[in-house]
Amino acid sequence: MELTKAETKICIKCRRCCKVMTFRIPLEAFDDAYLKNCKEYYMARGCELFVDAGHLVVVVPSICRHLNRKGCKIYDTRPELCRLYDGRADKYIICQLPRR
Repeated sequence: MELTKAETKICIKCRRCCKVMTFRIPLEAFDDAYLKNCKEYYMARGCELFVDAGHLVVVVPSICRHLNRKGCKIYDTRPELCRLYDGRADKYIICQLPRR
């Protein structure tokens, strides 16, 4: 994803996508008791949980090892996955970039 200079500045300041990891689990994989246990397990570990479109969405705090107070230490040479990721398209990450 190519960003303008203004967007890059916003991105480096926010860093939300560098601080969390999200994954979706189909609700059909759970019975009620197991779902309750999963929610308790993840919430006890500081995760955010919600249900969306038939999935349990788990937002896990996970700070990237390359992140520091100023931003990404390897921003100019960050992995391709980081370069391609567009937080605006991820409805589970609260991206600060304006939608295009």
